[in-house]
Amino acid sequence: MTKYIVNIQVKKGLDFPYKKGDLKRVIATALQIAKVPGPVEVDCVITNNTTIHRLNKLYRGIDSPTDVLSFGLSDRQPVSDTVAFPVAPGEVLSLGEIIISYERTVEQAAAHDNTVEQELNLLMVHGTLHLLGHDHEDNADARKMRAWEKKILKCL
Repeated sequence: MTKYIVNIQVKKGLDFPYKKGDLKRVIATALQIAKVPGPVEVDCVITNNTTIHRLNKLYRGIDSPTDVLSFGLSDRQPVSDTVAFPVAPGEVLSLGEIIISYERTVEQAAAHDNTVEQELNLLMVHGTLHLLGHDHEDNADARKMRAWEKKILKCL
């Protein structure tokens, strides 16, 4: 069985030039570097500002589009160097779903002086880290999360 199962869905009608296999590799690399034992599954949806705006309002009460949303499917503690999620033998643990606005990705790439691919990679890694329990609610947590992002992106 594959250690990391990554499913990518791209909203129809987006002018999205990237290969799903490349996107899967980004998320799988993040899981590998975080030492997540498999098998685990992550779903990633690439959508537009309209859809992510609706989801952001519905689930977070924020009436504006955002770049990435992560919806974890189980309760976990923040990730350390060794992650041990309980799962029945032979079963695949679904970590959750990452939703990314491709339109926002393009906008932010220009603003951050990144390529669109670099920005997309950052958002996929960021979303994956959220699924693993990381957050950036305070400065200390934000620094830890940024360090993880840099470490993972460096390996790509």
